[in-house]
Amino acid sequence: MVFNSKKGLAEIITVILIILLSLAAIAIIWTVIKPVILKTTSQISLACTTGLDIKISQTNCSGNIWSVKVSRDVGEGKIKSIKFVFAADDSSKTVELTKLNQDASGSIPGMPDELSEITYKFNKSNLSLPLATNKVSIAPVVEGEGGADVPCKVLSSLACSQ
Repeated sequence: MVFNSKKGLAEIITVILIILLSLAAIAIIWTVIKPVILKTTSQISLACTTGLDIKISQTNCSGNIWSVKVSRDVGEGKIKSIKFVFAADDSSKTVELTKLNQDASGSIPGMPDELSEITYKFNKSNLSLPLATNKVSIAPVVEGEGGADVPCKVLSSLACSQ
């Protein structure tokens, strides 16, 4: 006796077609989402949160030349620039220095390497820094995946000594 059931064969073909359509839909969606994910992950860097240990160790906000000593401990992350935020009670001024900028003394201090300390000098009158500055903060910009600049949040703040 030979079983000839076309109904059972039609159900198998239907299941196979549904599986193939699902796989095709997943492939199409992945080709759209993948570039967005890759672009976003290139801007994320753990160096800002876990590997970069940088802080302000000393400030001097008296006279016309202000100095901020920045020290760096062991940690990953290539610093491309540092944003210095000079804050007063009612205003603030952000100054970004790269490794090629001259400071107020005319020297090019660069970016701090691991286990190093650099003193950055700022000309209060040239930069129009707030007169009543009482706090200095730093927010480094590090190199992310693919060389993209990744700004970090403020990692260190210190009261401005007079």
